[in-house]
Amino acid sequence: MDAAELEQARAPGVARRIISAIYDLMLVAGVLVMATALVTIAYQGLLGGDLTQGLPRVLFQAYLLGVGALYYVFFWSAGRQSLGMRAWRLQLVREDGQPLGWGDSLRRLGLVLVCMAPAGLGLWAAWLNPERLGWHDRLSRTRLVMLAKPKKRRR
Repeated sequence: MDAAELEQARAPGVARRIISAIYDLMLVAGVLVMATALVTIAYQGLLGGDLTQGLPRVLFQAYLLGVGALYYVFFWSAGRQSLGMRAWRLQLVREDGQPLGWGDSLRRLGLVLVCMAPAGLGLWAAWLNPERLGWHDRLSRTRLVMLAKPKKRRR
């Protein structure tokens, strides 16, 4: 997507963003359940370790945080869409129209977490912004755009 197309692209509303995020959170929850099962079976089941206290607990929590972050960073970098974004026809682009790299995706993810911490104010700010940009969009120099509906195929 070049700069001219980016200027013409329609920004999604806050409701569509929230619905897409909820969709993704359900998928991430499933991924985290699988990641938890793998570690729990290996560490607690086979080795008899305890993941509920001390250093193993901290490492386990860091592992789950990394798995969740990897979900978003992988999808945003690989195809500019997470699965929830794909379902709701949203695409993530840089302001200059170039594809996102891992660094761009990590920066956006970190800013999303920081900007959403105070009761989601970073997203609610998009209602007041004429370009529909949240704080994390502006700070990460990325934005969400709506994709056109696919044309129906004739038989």
